[in-house]
Amino acid sequence: TPLTRPGGWNGRAVFTLGGGCVGGWYRQGTATGGVTSPYLLGRGYALMSSTLNVFGQNCSDLTAAETASMVKERFTEAYGPAVHTIGLGCSGGSYQAYQIVDNYPGILDGIVPACSFPDVGFAMTQRVTDTKLLTDYFARHGAGWTEEQKRAVTGFASYAVATGTRRDAVRIDPRGDCGVLPEKLRYHPRTAPRGARCDLYDHARNVYGTDPETGFARRPLDNTGIQYGLGALRDGTISKKQFLDLNVRIGGFDQDARHIARRTEADLKAVRTAYRTGRLTSGGGGLADAPIIEYRAYTDDSPGGDTHLRYHSLSMRKRLEKANGTSANMVSVLEDSRYGPFSLKSPLLRRSLTMMDRWLTALAADTSHAPRIEKIVRAKPDGLREGCNTRGRRPVFLAQKLNRAPDSRCEKLYPSHSFPREVAGEDIASDVIKCRKRPVRRDAYGDVRWSEPEWRRLRRTFAAGVCDYTRPGVGRQSLRGTWLSY
Repeated sequence: TPLTRPGGWNGRAVFTLGGGCVGGWYRQGTATGGVTSPYLLGRGYALMSSTLNVFGQNCSDLTAAETASMVKERFTEAYGPAVHTIGLGCSGGSYQAYQIVDNYPGILDGIVPACSFPDVGFAMTQRVTDTKLLTDYFARHGAGWTEEQKRAVTGFASYAVATGTRRDAVRIDPRGDCGVLPEKLRYHPRTAPRGARCDLYDHARNVYGTDPETGFARRPLDNTGIQYGLGALRDGTISKKQFLDLNVRIGGFDQDARHIARRTEADLKAVRTAYRTGRLTSGGGGLADAPIIEYRAYTDDSPGGDTHLRYHSLSMRKRLEKANGTSANMVSVLEDSRYGPFSLKSPLLRRSLTMMDRWLTALAADTSHAPRIEKIVRAKPDGLREGCNTRGRRPVFLAQKLNRAPDSRCEKLYPSHSFPREVAGEDIASDVIKCRKRPVRRDAYGDVRWSEPEWRRLRRTFAAGVCDYTRPGVGRQSLRGTWLSY
């Protein structure tokens, strides 16, 4: 009962958050994030979840947050309040963890995100749509490109990451994954223009609003001004001819996710809404005051390519630092994928959960009036260290900051690599939805020297200017607040 705790319960709760996104619309689903873990139950934790906390069934952090709040309320009514609730999830579960805490603080007290991304709509979707455009270009026009040149433009560990993950762009296609609906209810541009659109943006139309001309959700997707392959041009990996041809031909997506010749232009209202409402995770809401232990099983070097890339960990850290001036409330741990991308068979993941429990317990015991971030830092367990496991048969934990320092042993063991927009000049935070432009300048290309015909072609290609990543993105603004309603 709410007043009598079950004998096997340690008073703590873990809210499990399931992954996915594609196909996560117009359905309730049947799977949860997992509520029968022998490991967690055996250690006395209560487990909570819901089918709407699985992004493969509901790719909306807003619905996920409301659902988590209701599940937690129901749990409290039945069993009494938990001492604290830890959010745990991989991939689509990590989106939920970050965005629920940032936008609806208090539902989860601390989080252990795994195989993580900062958000689904931008950190993930920008990368996979860029990847789709690049692989389409190389399939049609890449006869003279080497595998290394293609890889260098993407920034990934191998070009297999691009070819192996390009299908993830289907999340912007209104007809790409609609099997959950009867065909007569689905959108078709000619026969059913008012039918249900199965894509990420129309699933969030209550936030983004609709375009009065089309009736479709406003879309904050943009690649205007991006100089794909800029870093590879500057370091001599690709030629001027290749750089020019790539940027002339790469194109974009129309509203139905069809590849078109012109670049994709974002709806400016949607861009502003994304920043203001936390559709792009800022890190400046509830995440500023929540303990985070981020676990990653390294998959950048998977032979067939994997979408859960390590640089996303660095993106989230940078966003916290930009928003709050510190990321002291975030600890990252890293190992190889011998246990798979996310498994409680991993001693490192198990330890992360134990450390989060101790961290939250110590934090709750601090009744001082010190600033929250100071209390979080003070409460951090002595045994909690950032670092990585070695790759040997008997892994050894190396306690060191997980950054891109070239002399770092962890960086050498698990290189963080890059992504297409960082190769094009964007910051690791990956938080620019639509870049501000500047005119092309000859001095911006390192040692590259342009002939007059080449320069004229470059200027025609970027007649409206190229991305100036030294300035905030168009429409950039602070989070309007937390606990917003739609």
